[in-house]
Order: sequence, then C-alpha cells, then structure tokens
Amino acid sequence: MIKNQSHKITLLILFAMAHIPFPSCANSPSQTMAVTLEYVKGGDLQEEKNVWVRAAKDAYKDIPLDVLFGTINAERFKTLDGVLEVGFEDHPIDLNNPDKNVFCVVAKNEEVVVGVILFEPTEQKNEVYIRELAVDPAMQRKGIGRQLMGAVQTTLPTTKKIVLTTNKANMSASNFYQKIGFVRCAQIHHGFNPERWIGFEKEIK
Repeated sequence: MIKNQSHKITLLILFAMAHIPFPSCANSPSQTMAVTLEYVKGGDLQEEKNVWVRAAKDAYKDIPLDVLFGTINAERFKTLDGVLEVGFEDHPIDLNNPDKNVFCVVAKNEEVVVGVILFEPTEQKNEVYIRELAVDPAMQRKGIGRQLMGAVQTTLPTTKKIVLTTNKANMSASNFYQKIGFVRCAQIHHGFNPERWIGFEKEIK
C-alpha cells in the first residue's frame, strides 16, 4: 500500500502509464549523456508534464486505448490526448502539499528538461514507489532513464526496495526495468486491474 495515497480511483488507471523508459530505452544506450539532475520543490510542473506527454504519446501511439485502459475508460476519454489531459494532474498538487512526501527530480540538458522522475516512500520500511519516470523521445537511449532512477537512492539512501507498476502492453518499459535489475512481482498499485497492469520490484543490496 502506498503511503500518502492521493490518486483518485478514476485516475488510477492513468498515471502509471508514464513509467516510460519507453521503446528506445528498452535497448542498451548507444551512448551515455551527462545530464544535470535537479530537485524540483514545487510549481506547476508544466515542463515536466510536457516531457511526460511526449513520451507517453510515443510509447502508446500504436496501442488501442481499450487494450491499455479497458473499454469503459476508452469510451470515456475517446483519445490518448484525453487520457493525458488528466493523467498527470495530481503530481504538482501532491508535490506542493507539505503533508505529502513526494520527490521530483528532473534531468536537464543545457537547461532544458529532458526527463523526470517522481517517487515517494511507501508504508513499508525503506521501500520507495516510482510514481512516474519519463524521458523525452528525442533524448532516449542516452542513459538518462538510468540516471534518473539512480536519483532515488541518492535522495533516499536508506532505500532497500524500489517498486512500480506499468502497463502490460508496454513491453518496452517492462524490458527496460528488467534490464536494470527489476523483477516481476505480484504487488501492483491499489485499484489497478491486474489483467492490464504488472508490478516490478528491485532489491537494493
């Protein structure tokens, strides 16, 4: 169970879609780009959302909405743009809430945001949940996703386990997580349909 649970049930099917090391990042990076990692303490996260939207569109452009989110939600949102319009909205709210314990780290290349990760501790001791991980499609296969994931342990050095949920249809994301040491697990985010979502975890030695 995730500490400080804030995502509305109507949005639960949406936000994990951006666990997007995405298609090109499923393979080994062709080169590693040195980026600047910066903490974001608040604000509207508009630049971060833009990266997330571009990455999501690239990752899910060939997958029908009903496969991703089920028939009911496909009929409700009609298009991927409709899903993306609401899929990120809780993150700036939670990041700006002093009662929440949400962290945001961005990767910048020449002051331009090219990747973002949002994460939070769970109710389990030394366990961290990845809310979002996205890299701009134009900047993938450069090791940025790995660097962002490394920010979790830098921020919370007592972390012993990292957990996340991603869509089963997003095979590229699943491949990426397994490549960096994650394994499939039975635990998925509360409220998610296990027919469409899969959990991953990584033990930190």
